Amino acid sequence: MDKQSVYVYLYELPKSITTSVRIAEIIKKQTGYDLQEPVQFRDCRPLPNGLESPFQMGIIKIEAAQAANICKNLKYFEIQDGTDEQGKPLVWNCRALPFDRELLGANKIATNTNLNVFVKKLDSETTAKDLDNLFNESFGEVKSAKVSISIKTDRKGAPLTQVATSNGYGFVCFQNQEAHDRAVASGNLKGFEILRYQPKDPREIRKSINNIYVKNFNPSWDEAKLREVFSRYGDIKSLVLMAKPGKDGVEKKFAFVCYERPNDKTYGPECANKAVTDLNDQEIDGFKIYVQHALPATARQAQVKQEQFRYKNSKKKCNLFVKNFPASFDQEKLRALFQPFGEIESIIIHSRASEDGAPDGANNRVSSRAFVCFKQPDQAMAARANLHNMTIDNKQLYVVNYELPETRKKAKDENRDRVDFYNSRKTVSTAFDTSLFSKPETFQLIQQVIMLLQRNQATFGGNRYNQQRQDGQGGYNRGPRQQRNPSAPPHQQRY
Repeated sequence: MDKQSVYVYLYELPKSITTSVRIAEIIKKQTGYDLQEPVQFRDCRPLPNGLESPFQMGIIKIEAAQAANICKNLKYFEIQDGTDEQGKPLVWNCRALPFDRELLGANKIATNTNLNVFVKKLDSETTAKDLDNLFNESFGEVKSAKVSISIKTDRKGAPLTQVATSNGYGFVCFQNQEAHDRAVASGNLKGFEILRYQPKDPREIRKSINNIYVKNFNPSWDEAKLREVFSRYGDIKSLVLMAKPGKDGVEKKFAFVCYERPNDKTYGPECANKAVTDLNDQEIDGFKIYVQHALPATARQAQVKQEQFRYKNSKKKCNLFVKNFPASFDQEKLRALFQPFGEIESIIIHSRASEDGAPDGANNRVSSRAFVCFKQPDQAMAARANLHNMTIDNKQLYVVNYELPETRKKAKDENRDRVDFYNSRKTVSTAFDTSLFSKPETFQLIQQVIMLLQRNQATFGGNRYNQQRQDGQGGYNRGPRQQRNPSAPPHQQRY
């Protein structure tokens, strides 16, 4: 970042409707500033239940000279999202903060401890701007205020509300510790309960669960065997053994084990944690058993998706995407082509018929694509460098590193957002502002230009008339008058 610019961070942006064009319009309306570059969007971390967050963060770069005014007027802003069935506007409340080193790394821990307060018992209509104004007047200058919001969902993760609603609590970050201490000492403000903010490690939340999920154990195990294995770690309140068909059609068993002791809230989670630590990934009766804290179905699905994403992402430098190879190529021929560059883990070929739907035969074009996964990234790199654009049977081979669908989609969306932003700027810059005619100085300038043109025309016309008189009466030798050429372009016509 250069010294003439400042970064501003935008929070709680609804991912489904926020674009650079819309943010630029809001900034122009609230501050009068024309955003010069598109917004840099960043995904928020997953929700506590493991689902993808519906929000994203944005970063904009503005001129340092106007930063103070822009940050003041843009501190809290709204994004409209149409109306509901009753005609009431649907509004997303967002906020903006300039770049602040106190909110980074180790500084963030100190800021949360010394400047942040936790506010409970908020009503559904209270916004971050309301909290800011109230606490600023009562205790001191506020750096930023936040109301926790979320989209209510059912057990399957389907949204129940069109926009995010308040969760009934929020946070206020003060500029100095004196204001923070006054707020904590008061303990209450207009019915809102104020507490010192004590951040929790998200990893500790899972450790408070007393229920565990077990799978991949020996299929011969029954409830008695499971109870024998897991009762070593504590008193079992309940044990449920279940089964469902796997992808191969074979029935797969799994179980839930819940620990509990009356009047002791810490006993169950401690037993569950010890069972997970001791048994997960351990081989028992010839099977590597899976033991983890039990999560809701939606959170468990999200966790599996994240694990798959991490695995695929870790293999992307080893995995090659190949296309435009001859239709006669099968796995053996592809392996023979790529094998010289290193050990291959797997080869997968996907074929699809031509779009015209022609039957199998000579006229039926088949488009084949393959994924070749090497053991090591440098082997994949060597194969790509040597085989990309190689000609085989008059076809030019295409070999590149595999990209995750999520990555490709994100890059495509970012590119579309960037193009739309710059196109909108071209439209604005070329539009003619008719309001100029209503300004007195514009009218005066037009009058002066007209007078100047008239004066020049009069001077030029008089000189031409005198020259013609000299030519006609003074005896100057003139050649024959040149005739007009009707077919010549206007700028070439002479009289």
